[in-house]
Amino acid sequence: MTTLSGIWSKAPVGLKGALWTRIGRRLVGSNPEYVTSNLGISNALEFRVPTSRPDLAFGGPADNLSERSTIALATTLAKSSRSFVDVGANYGIFSAAVSTASNNKLPIIAVEADPNLSRLLADNISRSRLANCSVISGAITKESGNLVFYSNIDDDSSGSITHHFSQTHRVLPVEVKGIPLAEILVEHNIQEALIKIDVEGAGCQVWEGLGCEWKRARWIIYEIIGPEAEARLPETISNETGWDSYYIRDFQLIRTDFADYKYVPPFWNWLFTAVPVDELRLLLANKFEILSSGD
Repeated sequence: MTTLSGIWSKAPVGLKGALWTRIGRRLVGSNPEYVTSNLGISNALEFRVPTSRPDLAFGGPADNLSERSTIALATTLAKSSRSFVDVGANYGIFSAAVSTASNNKLPIIAVEADPNLSRLLADNISRSRLANCSVISGAITKESGNLVFYSNIDDDSSGSITHHFSQTHRVLPVEVKGIPLAEILVEHNIQEALIKIDVEGAGCQVWEGLGCEWKRARWIIYEIIGPEAEARLPETISNETGWDSYYIRDFQLIRTDFADYKYVPPFWNWLFTAVPVDELRLLLANKFEILSSGD
């Protein structure tokens, strides 16, 4: 039986937004369910998502304050990339947005460690006929082999191979396949890629497993939270690559060294690239403001 929230989730993209999301929240009440949604991206998409994620079920990318600008950045940079690698794809909002922006032509590899989410993502991609997208089930880390992934029972957007969330959330240990990112890039002959990495505190292990294959990327978007910040991962990336680093502060890119980094909640993402700043400004004209630290 189709519920009212199920009908609400299928509204055309043009209707979705903050108001539509607020009403959707009220329709769900205390009865969460899975519904079919276009993610507020394209009416052609048919993604099964939980109503516990109203931004996915009833809204769109603009309704997620912490990632709205990063999604917009990814869809723009993908246009000057030869492929997109979505590490920590979760429900696939980045993959869906980038695929739609490229008219479903850009090769996309979505990697998700949570077995349940990876199966759902593969099904959603198939249902939405995104033939340019493929899903790899496994955790990106520094070496091959099975390992424990801690699925977050309270918030499935925050599972990790680290214990970062186990002190504040209920977690379920699950054995998954560990895969170095370098292995995927080499196997699929990835070049001039946009790589997005969101692994909830395991970013240092991902970087170790990438090795010198970072040269296959043109852009790297990296979520940096507690463990990565404590390890000064942005500094490591800049030193090893020689690339510029930009803190993504909503629709501002702050060109900065990690020592001058000023965290502004709820923005956790960074951009790393060798593309000259003047060229970047042209690519992002009218979408992002590029500033230097201290501005």
